Order: sequence, then C-alpha cells, then structure tokens
Amino acid sequence: MNDASMAAFAIPMTAMMVALAIVITAMILKSRADARKHNERMQLAEKGLEIPRELYDQVARQESKPNGYRAGRAWLVILGCILVFTGLGVILFGAAAGEHAENGLVPLFIGVGFLVAERMIARVIAKPDKG
Repeated sequence: MNDASMAAFAIPMTAMMVALAIVITAMILKSRADARKHNERMQLAEKGLEIPRELYDQVARQESKPNGYRAGRAWLVILGCILVFTGLGVILFGAAAGEHAENGLVPLFIGVGFLVAERMIARVIAKPDKG
C-alpha cells in the first residue's frame, strides 16, 4: 500500500480508537466514583451516622438522569456530528491525496442519518399525532 491509500484509512481508524479510549476512560472514572461513594457510605455506617440519599446510586441516578428521549437525542446529535465530520475529513483528505475520496461517504451518510433521526424524534415528541 502506498501512503495515499493508507491515509484514507487513518482518519476513520483514529476516530474509532479515540471513541474507544473515551468509553474506557468513562468506565474507569465511573468505577472510581462508585468506589468513593461506597467508601464514604461505609465510613458513615461505621460511625453510626445517617447515610444521605445522594450516596445511594440508584436514587441519585434516577433524580439526576435526563429524560430518556432527551438523552437519546443528545447521543444522536453527538454521534451524527462526529460521523459527519469524520466523513468530510476522509473525503477532503482523499481528494487532496488524489484517491479514495469515496471512502468518506459511508460515515458521512450514517452521520446525516443520525441527525435526520434526531430531528424526526424532535418533531414527533413536540407535535404528537392526535389520531
């Protein structure tokens, strides 16, 4: 493979690796936060003090958890933008290199699909049918 054909795969692979790193980092941070809450609950229980409700995971998550469709719409927008920009980057980089610009069409169209789905959900939620 020459440099141009390898470069056409560099952007999507980098995007996937960054996404994987973000997911792993989020899992590690959540695990550490849960461990801190557990330790704090254990110390309060050992001292015989009352444990606040916000230290219980399920109660705290239910109160701070965003509405289901809003969280879904936010993820659709985030993923849609990432895929659109990844696709555009592959297309522009491929066009500049002189080959394989069409490799960016798949993530571009998937990203556009996510953004269209988000808008459709917004319309259905905002104006539900009375039928």
